[in-house]
Amino acid sequence: MEEFGDKLGTDIIFHNIYIFSSSLDKILIFDTNLKLQHTIKVQQIIRNLHVDDLQICALTDEILYIFSQDRTLLKKIKLQAQSPIWKGDIIYFYSNKKQAFCQFQNKVEILEEYKQKDSIKIQLLLNKYIVAIDDNQLIILDEGVKILKQMPRKFTQLFVQDNYIATSDESGRLIVFKYEQKKATIILQEHWHAHPINCIIIQNESIFTSGKEGVVVQWHLGTGRKAFFPRQGSEIISMALKDEIFVGLSNNRIQKVPLNGSPTHQYWQGIQNNSKYQNYQSIDGRIITNGISGQLQVLNGQFIKNIDVLQQNYVSEVGAQIKDQLDISKFLFVDQYLFCAVSSQNLFQLIFLELVDNNYIQTTSVNYQEQIYGFDTIKSDQLILLTYGKYNIRMWKKITSERGNKIWTCIFNQQQINEVRYAKLQNDKGSIRLQIAFDQSLIVFHPQTNSIRIQIVFKKQLQTDSQIIIQNNLIIYSTPGKNGVISLIDLKTQYQKIISLKFQTFTQIFEISDKYVALIAQIEKVNDQHVILVDTHKQQVNKIIQLNGSYENVFFHLQNNVNYLVGLNQNQYQIVYQFESEKKSSYIQEMEIETQQEEKQQDIQPIIETTKINSDNNALKRYVLSEQQRQLKNINFQDYFINQSHLLHSLKFVTKRIQEVLKCDIDPQVQDVKIQDKIIELDQTQNVTNKKLQLTDLKRLFLTN
Repeated sequence: MEEFGDKLGTDIIFHNIYIFSSSLDKILIFDTNLKLQHTIKVQQIIRNLHVDDLQICALTDEILYIFSQDRTLLKKIKLQAQSPIWKGDIIYFYSNKKQAFCQFQNKVEILEEYKQKDSIKIQLLLNKYIVAIDDNQLIILDEGVKILKQMPRKFTQLFVQDNYIATSDESGRLIVFKYEQKKATIILQEHWHAHPINCIIIQNESIFTSGKEGVVVQWHLGTGRKAFFPRQGSEIISMALKDEIFVGLSNNRIQKVPLNGSPTHQYWQGIQNNSKYQNYQSIDGRIITNGISGQLQVLNGQFIKNIDVLQQNYVSEVGAQIKDQLDISKFLFVDQYLFCAVSSQNLFQLIFLELVDNNYIQTTSVNYQEQIYGFDTIKSDQLILLTYGKYNIRMWKKITSERGNKIWTCIFNQQQINEVRYAKLQNDKGSIRLQIAFDQSLIVFHPQTNSIRIQIVFKKQLQTDSQIIIQNNLIIYSTPGKNGVISLIDLKTQYQKIISLKFQTFTQIFEISDKYVALIAQIEKVNDQHVILVDTHKQQVNKIIQLNGSYENVFFHLQNNVNYLVGLNQNQYQIVYQFESEKKSSYIQEMEIETQQEEKQQDIQPIIETTKINSDNNALKRYVLSEQQRQLKNINFQDYFINQSHLLHSLKFVTKRIQEVLKCDIDPQVQDVKIQDKIIELDQTQNVTNKKLQLTDLKRLFLTN
């Protein structure tokens, strides 16, 4: 898997037939069609890049890495430099805010004592003179003689070619000097850019400038005439020029700009995960995630493709500064459909898209009153989509309208009073069943019959930052805290298992197959994250994997029939665990939970909370009934069902359902604790009396309301 990175295109160098650029700690080498040919990885983030016929140099904060043209590391030099200028083995640079130095074959020699500020920029004039800008001064060091040019505004950019010195000031004005006979004369002074210029290149009789406007401007030195190459898509932060222009954009892209003005689709796209929402889906070996506002990005091998969900054409960064910007908060790909929830400060929408001729086309959009938290789908006779938010649940189905068009229509819309934490669709013998998790319980709703019942009451109430998921009729949810726990609830037997893992925080929960669920957890004051794998078939924790470090997000990815966990940091994706591989990665320690060996428990190993039950049949019966009674006491049924009563026909219906719950057979409980003997009759009088008292109290409670 290619480790797509951030900070792409901060440097672009055209040398021979290749384009050189960098991305975080990697040197990227492209052909002229912007197809990636090679990568060179160094150990630190690259600040500056230089390429000549003999070597490839990458300068970090502390070290200069020098590679041969065949990408072999030749040497590393410890060096701290700002604004380096390269000429073979000679590097002119400014360092330590005090002096300009010359670095020559591992030796540091003082070239000129020169105290200035961080804003200084240095270039080499005619391969022997130093040119610098600092505040409103242009300084030329000509064989020890300082030549100063002062301007009314602060200089921001400098480029030197032959005896031409091109500068710009903070207003965006372009100023070009010609240096002859120890004099610098202004030959061009023009103003088009509204912001400070980022890039200046001189070629023959033309000067090319670009910046925040996302436009490349060509100036003719003799006449001052201008030509424009607009709509590059974002702020231009770097530029290289040969037969064509190559620009580095602030949206993490390198792009070709033909000089003949024809449109181009040749570009190399880096990660654009600057959205405040981070969602992931792995499909056919590709990773799909949020991109810039209104876009999704598809990571396919070494190439990234953008999917425009919201049709917007940002010419520059100005468009991205809109405060109430719509952004994709959730998305889901199913078959040929793409469902997107978009959100802003004041507007929420659900957008339906369909794949037509290899492009996703919007077919329907619907406004919502609140943000959509999640999706789920199920296929009965056709695809049904579920959306749920904080207090709203809707189901959608594609039907044929009177005009013969197929449109998505809402077939179920319910407003809740209690907050919805999770919702899932299930196929129950051909009919649809909707499971809804609240803070205290899980209810099951049958839309066809409009019936509802409580399926389970949680022993541990869901907290604000609890993570919850349902798979294979098993509820898995986390309870963070000083001694964080994971709860497993079998929806068939209603058996609840609590596992203490000593993790304080749980940040994510997601499916990695039809058998396993993963939770991302962390111990307080420990940097390394842990992945907890839960086997939903065996209903137990399968293993705990310790990662080397902490990641902003971890997600599951399937590629070439191999299962991976992928981590994201600084917009850089990397594989953090490979499931099928026997060989452990160098930065991962895997810790298996040894259930067969009698060893001393470690903090991260699971502790299963179980209750020792006497095999006496009467004791078991009393235990089950006492558990039911305890659960009933812990819930205010009056408040709870009044809040949910809009889903029911009447409160009498609720009473009937509660009676069914109390009269339910306890055989699953008996099977779960593996007691094979048939339960004999209990003390009839005591138990019957207890049940009657409970039912009488409940009837009185609801019928009087």
